[in-house]
Amino acid sequence: MPAFVCTWNPETPNSWQTNRMQNAVQVLSTFIGLRKKAELLAAQRARIQAYNSADARRQLQFRLYADDLGVRAEESFRLLMRWAYLATRALEYEMNISYGNLANLWQSRSADDVNRYLILLDSYYRLNAPLAPQNTVETISVRDVILDLGTPTKDAVTGATYEPRQRFRAFVADPANRDANGNFHITFMTHRPDKPVFSRNVCNDRIKSVRINLVGDNLGAGVSSAFIRLTHGGTNYLRSCSDVTALVPYDLPSRGNLPRSARVQAGINMPNPANLQPNTDLLYRALLAGPWELVIDQRASYEPTNTKLDISGLDDIELVIEHESFTVQ
Repeated sequence: MPAFVCTWNPETPNSWQTNRMQNAVQVLSTFIGLRKKAELLAAQRARIQAYNSADARRQLQFRLYADDLGVRAEESFRLLMRWAYLATRALEYEMNISYGNLANLWQSRSADDVNRYLILLDSYYRLNAPLAPQNTVETISVRDVILDLGTPTKDAVTGATYEPRQRFRAFVADPANRDANGNFHITFMTHRPDKPVFSRNVCNDRIKSVRINLVGDNLGAGVSSAFIRLTHGGTNYLRSCSDVTALVPYDLPSRGNLPRSARVQAGINMPNPANLQPNTDLLYRALLAGPWELVIDQRASYEPTNTKLDISGLDDIELVIEHESFTVQ
């Protein structure tokens, strides 16, 4: 400890000598106080370090050390746990399996524990990831396949026969098939146990892209395209690769827990709809799902391109879906 020495000069006024002595005493007292505080804190630190985890949790002063940095660390750990869980669910959806070690994640108590869990998760995927899937492009008629209007029908009262295009035009004109904004809309399922829309001999069937083609005469002068809103809602189903009769359900909401929607630019009477620009807004969602909703919005404030479209001449809507899957062995 430094020594504070005061010397007396007979030529110096007594008041100046007194002030120097008082200042020295004040500095010395402050230093001694700080040293004692540091010694006290060091002793507390040593005592807390000597506690085991059970003893520490019983000490009120120990629990009060959870300052802002500790709170932020806890929030970061919870966020890490959340993303580890989402990574696990993504693996389960990718491989269409249940990951048996998920319970180990909830036993993690540190970032190192979560990191080890993620390393094992990655190793599991690398060891069990399937080979590249097969790609398929299918054109689905909304009139013939989705709505079952593909065959002529005879009116029981008049005896008149109505062709598929006439039946579909009547369906389009029916006010029951308008939404609250007056737009034509259709709800349908691609998961139909009574009448499968897609092959049952493949599994893990997921969407890669969607194209839409509008078919009909006199759909509007100068109209070369339109925009269709296609909403992928409800439950997603992936067929099991080990049991073709088993459909595994998944819930895949978009932001705000809402269904996922795609704004698809549709062609008009395209001879080869597969040449249309693909839309990937529904990328990797299950092909088997429902209910879907198809809407032709003709409000000028929402879809000005559609205002000149005359849907009374609509004969059919073709959905061109590119999807990937695996062959059931």
